[in-house]
Amino acid sequence: MKSQNFIFAFFIGLGLIISSCGGGGLSDNQYLGKLPALANKYDTQLDELKEKGKQATDMEKAFEYDKKYKLMKEEADNAIDEYMATAEFTTPIPFDNNPDYKFEVLEITISGASRSRVNLKAKVKIKEDLKNKYGGDEKYFFGYIKAVDKDGNTLGKPTAMSSSLSGGGPYLADAEAEISGSIGSLSEFIGFAKIVFISNEEYKKTK
Repeated sequence: MKSQNFIFAFFIGLGLIISSCGGGGLSDNQYLGKLPALANKYDTQLDELKEKGKQATDMEKAFEYDKKYKLMKEEADNAIDEYMATAEFTTPIPFDNNPDYKFEVLEITISGASRSRVNLKAKVKIKEDLKNKYGGDEKYFFGYIKAVDKDGNTLGKPTAMSSSLSGGGPYLADAEAEISGSIGSLSEFIGFAKIVFISNEEYKKTK
């Protein structure tokens, strides 16, 4: 009987270890899946290793922590890549349009991710012909975004999304176009609820 109990306990413990190594137990965000939790998990471990390296008074120990830090960083990047290879983001990302913009956002999708940032792509509809300050056709344009939680608190740092900077256009009324950009820090996005398009003035205040 004791032997059976031991075997049972062994396999239960083994299952828990495999689950923790494989990313089991990480919380899901409704829109970003396990990306924020994965980033948060590795950022916490990396911060701990960096701090231990700084506090190490022995040179050999400092080198050891530095080596562990680099290996952990590589593991983190691989974990994000592996997750992105199979992840399916089926829930549309919510967003608030900005009525002062000369374009309307139709949808936002995830196009990629790293340990620190998530890449976003937005389909937009132009409201009026976009012109530069000289009256000519605008070759590119920007939108400015921040990520917020359900209470409206800003997550990470606001950033810019843009059309192709290599030159596009003309961008005429009723035409559809695409803007893209990345936002972080991803580890802070566990409570992510939506993207808000903000003014250029509000964006500049955060730089």
